[in-house]
Amino acid sequence: MRITMNRHKSSVNAFWALVRAGLWGNEAHLESYEGIDWQEVYELASEQSVLGLVLSGLDHSNLKPSQPLLLRWIGEVQAIECQNKAMNRFIRTLFCKLHENGVDSVLIKGQGVAQCYERPLWRSPGDVDLLVNKENYLKGKEYIKKLTNSRVKEYDFNKEYCTKISDWTVELHGSLRSGLSKAFNRGVDVVHDNICNMHQVRFWEIEGIAIPLPEMNNDVLLVFTHFIKHFYKGELGIRQICDWCRLLWKYRDSIDVTLLDKYIGRMRLRAQWRGFAAFAVDYLGMPPEAMPFYYSNKKWSKKADKISSFVLDAGNFGKNIDRSYYAKYPLLIRKIISMWKRVVSLLHHATIFPWHTFLFMPHVIYTGIKATVENGSGNC
Repeated sequence: MRITMNRHKSSVNAFWALVRAGLWGNEAHLESYEGIDWQEVYELASEQSVLGLVLSGLDHSNLKPSQPLLLRWIGEVQAIECQNKAMNRFIRTLFCKLHENGVDSVLIKGQGVAQCYERPLWRSPGDVDLLVNKENYLKGKEYIKKLTNSRVKEYDFNKEYCTKISDWTVELHGSLRSGLSKAFNRGVDVVHDNICNMHQVRFWEIEGIAIPLPEMNNDVLLVFTHFIKHFYKGELGIRQICDWCRLLWKYRDSIDVTLLDKYIGRMRLRAQWRGFAAFAVDYLGMPPEAMPFYYSNKKWSKKADKISSFVLDAGNFGKNIDRSYYAKYPLLIRKIISMWKRVVSLLHHATIFPWHTFLFMPHVIYTGIKATVENGSGNC
């Protein structure tokens, strides 16, 4: 799967320039990119779920796609804006109901992080993710059951409870753990405890209702560890890294760098942080002074180049990954194929972070087998 091999270099470069312009409001100088295929730029933005961000970038560009494509693009972003407004209203109602029924939860990722963008309503929405402690996980499950007529999925190994309420996918998280390593799990357990038991939160107000979000240092760690998990699952896209950048940028004067260093050191994720920091600066235009632990040397720039190829190939949450075998084979064969693809992906990651990837590999394989035995399917 080398999607980037089938793209025109000028189109890919134009895409990156527009992402940078959308993130930071700087000018996108596209004159040097000859033969831009705007349909390819649009497709890349769609695959990565950054249509709104790239459209924002077009506001800062002297070159534009054809009028029919631009109008279609604007129409899709207007639909995203309407969807975000509806989701925000749903979140407000859901939190009111949960609070009335004695369920304390914190909104994580998604709509909360979207508030760090200049145009929050142009960020493509995802699921409604709620983080809770053990007591509220049990209470939350029972209450959410009353609100849904949809199929419920629960994953005991990482305490996820997933269903649909009305038109929205709601995920209740009783843990932030993944299948990477014990050190990783110990670190995110502390972050979880900080948020849900120590009540280290900030608030986002929706029409007079205060929605709790993780305190900024915990949120940075939560977003980072979440996309690292998806990186090792082989399905990381650009949007999640953009979220990390905007979060770091908005709270650049409040982030406790010493605390961050302690946590990522304990989780043995310093190399991953530095690699993605280089990607954020080199490809996403993150101001270096706002990116902790950024190193401007060839070692990390080379890793950034490899990360770039990977995220373009994978697409947001693995949108470009070939899963056609799901319709062809029975469950056991599908799981064997999925596990083989996971191993191949990990071997590719070993060219970026060799020591850590081989350290994580046994845990990833073990957790994948355990999840299959317990649940018969992957994560929500």
